[in-house]
Amino acid sequence: MDESAVVIKSEERLRAAGEAKVHHPIFRLSKSFGKWFRKKRLTRFENAFPATSYGELIDVGGTFDFWKDTCRNVTIVNPGVPVCSEGSVTSVGGNGTCLPFADKSFRLAFSNSVIEHMHDYGEMKQFASELSRVGIELYCQTPNRRFFFDVHYLVFFLHWWPNLLRNYFVVRYLTGWGWWLKPDREMVKAWAGIVNLLSEREFRALFPDCTIQREKFLWMTKSFIAIRTG
Repeated sequence: MDESAVVIKSEERLRAAGEAKVHHPIFRLSKSFGKWFRKKRLTRFENAFPATSYGELIDVGGTFDFWKDTCRNVTIVNPGVPVCSEGSVTSVGGNGTCLPFADKSFRLAFSNSVIEHMHDYGEMKQFASELSRVGIELYCQTPNRRFFFDVHYLVFFLHWWPNLLRNYFVVRYLTGWGWWLKPDREMVKAWAGIVNLLSEREFRALFPDCTIQREKFLWMTKSFIAIRTG
């Protein structure tokens, strides 16, 4: 099962989960937690890259919802998003490891919580290289593998041992993701193949010409952000 099939199957399971499970405390907490962090992160992003100076950008792996009501001209490259336009946001064909644009085509190349969904470190290198190639300046965020909670599996600490998350019974019965979606073995295997969290050392190696910022929660680093400015 490929990545797009996993996403489609996940969405089908989500719809079938019903309203009661959607409002389960663990999912409500995770949603609120993520929303709070995204808001803070976007505020910092807007301060560092204001629309008045960065009116055009490419978002690799983004969605239309993310840029709803934006005043920027945004080009989305995401194989899971239909090729179309909504206001100032346009989705084009392609994927993050082979972007259909010339070098330095955009003032800013942006990506948020996407690079960790490459299948392996080799694909991550290609993704980072393409992002760096098409953007004069760069912003790329990814979760920290050593943070105590993982939003992909809705689990505390267990993601520190990624091999455990390839075990069907561990994922099905010891993670929020498993309890919510009730995945089969094929889905567990496929999901493990596209959730590959990075350490700070690994992330720095992908963006050697960038400054790496740490997004903090309490005493721990929740995410890393690679930034390159002109």
